[in-house]
Amino acid sequence: MKRVYRIESGGEHAQALYNCAGQVFELPSWQEIADWLKGGPAPELPEKREPHRGAAVGLLHAYRGVEAAYIETEGGRRIIVSADLQNVTVEFPLPGSIIAAGELVRHAWRLPHDNWGKVTFVDSTQVDLDDYPGPIGLNMYLARRHAMRAQLGDTRFPTGDILRHAEKGGWCLRGRPVTQANLGEFLAACAEV
Repeated sequence: MKRVYRIESGGEHAQALYNCAGQVFELPSWQEIADWLKGGPAPELPEKREPHRGAAVGLLHAYRGVEAAYIETEGGRRIIVSADLQNVTVEFPLPGSIIAAGELVRHAWRLPHDNWGKVTFVDSTQVDLDDYPGPIGLNMYLARRHAMRAQLGDTRFPTGDILRHAEKGGWCLRGRPVTQANLGEFLAACAEV
């Protein structure tokens, strides 16, 4: 499984992608970002206690003025909203973002849109958001933990327990729910990144 580098959407679906990202990361609301880009005050971010710093926000400027709002999550993911609110890009520049990317895709698949986003992998190949081939699911860290332990020869987690997690968490691979038939392929994809 190739690692996701970027997920982007534009036009009328830009806000939908931002809202999906907001379900995965702690972000200011879309309205706060829109007001800020129109000259209003910067979004208020909640105070964090060390070692957590929370999100960081800034405006990207060019000779023409404000180009975009830039948000960096505590985990180093970047969300860029164009000044005209017509493009949203979510970038995953650090290794190990398969869980965050998969969770964002899980929320995006719940929306009734077709052909509304694009996923770019680290090797620059692209697929439609609807055709994302990687693993998705709530609490995917459990799948990754199972996969890592299986690679080390640990068999303390019976297949039935893993499949119950898969059903409860909505785990999917290539748009199909995880079942006994594709569990090995799913766990292998989780362990690769």
